[in-house]
Amino acid sequence: RLYRAADCFVTMSLSETFGLTCLEAMMCGCPAVIPYCDVFNEIWDERVPKTWRYDIKSISGLASAISAAQDGGREWLDKNPVKMTWKSAADELLGHYEECISLNSKKRQTLRDFVTFMDHCLRVAICTMVATFVLKRYYFKPLRRFLRSAGLDSLF
Repeated sequence: RLYRAADCFVTMSLSETFGLTCLEAMMCGCPAVIPYCDVFNEIWDERVPKTWRYDIKSISGLASAISAAQDGGREWLDKNPVKMTWKSAADELLGHYEECISLNSKKRQTLRDFVTFMDHCLRVAICTMVATFVLKRYYFKPLRRFLRSAGLDSLF
């Protein structure tokens, strides 16, 4: 009732994470005047007229945005209703996450290939060290003793 009775809704928040109050107002047909900030820019930039947006540091910008929202704002919302639900918000957020994941996929694959290569190199180095230790300790000493006793120590 309050939103429907208001000429427009003005929010000063810069820290609201989604803008539910703006959404509620516009779903009731009340134009919302919204400040420019990262969160609201991402959510509302393409959904409301730019004239309803304002810089929080500009009083004249706020007055201009209020005037623009009051002048034909309800008619604009009638023609361009805000169609936002929790499902559409979740789908949009999921789309953003999938886009971020796909943008990083080549880097992740390159890193995965590098880690696999380094893992193989480390395994080869460790196996070589273990094999050298085993050969020196258990095979080379007895072999030297055998060659000395056979008079063939010049071969080794």
